[in-house]
Amino acid sequence: MAVVINGKSYSGNNVSIIGNKVYIDGNLVEEKDEKQKYIQITIEKGAKIESILVDGDADINGNVSGDVSCKRSLSCDNINGNANSNGSINCDNIKGNAKAGGSINCDDIGGNVSAGGSIQCDTVNGDINA
Repeated sequence: MAVVINGKSYSGNNVSIIGNKVYIDGNLVEEKDEKQKYIQITIEKGAKIESILVDGDADINGNVSGDVSCKRSLSCDNINGNANSNGSINCDNIKGNAKAGGSINCDDIGGNVSAGGSIQCDTVNGDINA
């Protein structure tokens, strides 16, 4: 079970991409020459990723078991925890809370929603703050 980040496979449950460094389960696994502005993450079927932290834009293909936080825009399939983004959030479903500095576009959100921009969701089970 692995997570693929910009074409390179890693094994672990917690992913952090800070500046030009990739950490898996708290261990530095790669350091690039320059900071990546756009991060493509693919979670392989059956992999259990508990958390993802990215200090840029994050495009995540697959489901996250826990929380996702990014400094810019976030795109993801399903998040079983909370989603936090300084930019916009575009996801299928979020089981926890969703907080964005920009807009939020999701199918269903199980918790509270807070956005600096518009909110477009089929279902929100918690409070809405826009």
